[in-house]
Amino acid sequence: MDARRKIKQFKTGIKLNGALREKHSFSLRYPFLYDFKQRNSCLSSPTFGLCGYNWTVKVYPIGIHETSEYLSIRLVNLSSEEVFASYSISIKSQRAGRDDLVWKDPEEILLFSGCDIGDNAWGNDELILLDDLRNNSDYTANDKIIFEVEVEVFGRDDLKAEPLSKALVETSDKAALLRLADMELLELTRQLPKLRDSVAQKQQEDGIVSTIGVDPSKT
Repeated sequence: MDARRKIKQFKTGIKLNGALREKHSFSLRYPFLYDFKQRNSCLSSPTFGLCGYNWTVKVYPIGIHETSEYLSIRLVNLSSEEVFASYSISIKSQRAGRDDLVWKDPEEILLFSGCDIGDNAWGNDELILLDDLRNNSDYTANDKIIFEVEVEVFGRDDLKAEPLSKALVETSDKAALLRLADMELLELTRQLPKLRDSVAQKQQEDGIVSTIGVDPSKT
């Protein structure tokens, strides 16, 4: 089954509000684009975990095509499993009150194949004009450019419903694992007062029943 048909079939059977969405940011040194002279040369971000999958972002500082005047970018699935996902890529403004450059793939839901199969990368050949990038200090302040990726994965309700399962999948990203563990502990802490009240109420009810000669274990 080809990818487009597979995506169409998948869309008809999913509930969009059941998706799992997460973000990741990374920075690259600027002016890195002046170090590149050959088209199709790229820089890759460190591998990061989002929504139970491993990813990297490839940045092509002077574009992919011979006549390109744009910075190009690709989001790459490094996991062995295919994944249906939507995504956006942003260049963050480093000055307060200024807008980020945000690009969301117009295809909405895409099929990222497993890393061993191919077709595991999607992106934008024309994310931003190189001249616009050079001339916009909002994006290049502090000698770096900050990229942010937001990924929304569909069909993984198990990870949304079971945060610990999600944490185990994301063990390649220590920060994500610690964050998820903290979330679990916080939720448990919130539930403790309710659990204590429930236990206290049960003990009180058992005590009342016992005083009138009824064994609560047999009720």
